[in-house]
Amino acid sequence: MGLSIVLALSGVAQAADFEVILKNAQGGDTEAQYVAATSYRSGKDVAQDNNEAVNWFLKSAEQGHTMSQFELAKMYDKGLGIPENNRLAEKFYAIAAEAGFVHAQYNLALMYEQGKLVPSNEADMVNLMLAAAEQGLVDAQVRVGEYFVVGVAFEQNLEEAANWFLRAAEQGNLKAQFELGSIYLDPSFSNQDLDKAYMWFSRAAKQGYVSAQARLGELYLNGIGTAKDGAKALEWSEKAASAGDRVGQRNLGILYFNGRYVERNYEVAVEWYLKSAAQGDAIAQKNVGSMYHLGQGIEQDDIKAFGWLKKSAIQQYGLAQLNIAYAYRYGQGTPKNKIKAYQWYSIAESAGQSAAYFNLRKLASDMPPVDVEKGKALAKECLASAFQYCD
Repeated sequence: MGLSIVLALSGVAQAADFEVILKNAQGGDTEAQYVAATSYRSGKDVAQDNNEAVNWFLKSAEQGHTMSQFELAKMYDKGLGIPENNRLAEKFYAIAAEAGFVHAQYNLALMYEQGKLVPSNEADMVNLMLAAAEQGLVDAQVRVGEYFVVGVAFEQNLEEAANWFLRAAEQGNLKAQFELGSIYLDPSFSNQDLDKAYMWFSRAAKQGYVSAQARLGELYLNGIGTAKDGAKALEWSEKAASAGDRVGQRNLGILYFNGRYVERNYEVAVEWYLKSAAQGDAIAQKNVGSMYHLGQGIEQDDIKAFGWLKKSAIQQYGLAQLNIAYAYRYGQGTPKNKIKAYQWYSIAESAGQSAAYFNLRKLASDMPPVDVEKGKALAKECLASAFQYCD
């Protein structure tokens, strides 16, 4: 028997099977209604028809079929072949979530989190995400961990965050492994453990998680949690930088700038710094500013130097704040302005820059008291606005 005949007969059999399923669905069988809906949605054994898919999911859902409730909600949520309808998505997710269906709990929590819907109670989003996490859904565990890191829905608690990330990390989630490594590296974490930070970064990096590759390069570069290894620092930084990671790009720039484990090359250093700075890395922005000021690897330009330093300073990088104060004080790349210089020395001092303390007092001795007060007021406004109003 030829292959074309076999395939044709197979298609006839499948069509016949679907006719049986459709007949059972029409008779009220919820499982058959669910199968008919999935067939219409995918176009398997029948012509693809999203309206028919919704029709059969709805019939099954109204009879309490949890998977149909979830799939129908997902179609409304994502606009899969039909117009998005957040209220209908919420309705059917909520029914499935109440029945304990973990993916419905997670998806409904995400809709609340993303602002697609306003929960009737602020605790709804948290309770749904926690319920999904406690049932072992990895994505929900990662999300709850993130809530505890940034203090969303809960008070910031790195111990609780580590607990949730660990659950997900042990299931192989790469983001969780990276986040767990970051917590173990954090000096404010009560159980800081540099060896464990290295272990988790290493696991994620070796599986291709780019952010972990960048961090692993830093650990090898500085001998944190592992012995210093220049070759590995360069290897992992290059992997991360080539994949577009801003931390990896910045670290590779540092290696080329300092000539550590690679021949010093300012042109290559500034190239990597610029890529990182363009992605918003504050340290790279400061380094680009310094290289423009000194003309290292790039044409000297104090105006561009000031622009990059200002970007970094507004991101609360203390060294850049100190440099901005100096630029205002001596008119480098910007008009000389002692009041603005005082403002930024004050801000740099609050960031822990010890050099700002001495410069601030020396500058004040050369300013009228009224101008000193203006500088203080500008610094206070900048800090109070979380760096939104600093000009």
